Amino acid sequence: MLRRRVSRWIEEGYKASVERAKQQATEAADTAAAAVSSGALLDFLSLVIAAVAAWLVAHSE
Repeated sequence: MLRRRVSRWIEEGYKASVERAKQQATEAADTAAAAVSSGALLDFLSLVIAAVAAWLVAHSE
C-alpha cells in the first residue's frame, strides 16, 4: 500500500517534470524562431539596399 503511494507520487512528479520540460523547450523554440525570422528579414533588406546602392553607383557615371 505504502509502496504504491510512493510509486504513484514519484510517477506524478516525473510526469510533471516532463511536461514542464516540454513547455520550456517549446517556448525556447518559439523565441529562437522569432529571432531567426527577424534576422532573416534584416539580412534581406540589407541586400536590397546594397543592390540599389550598387546599381546607383554603376549608373551614376
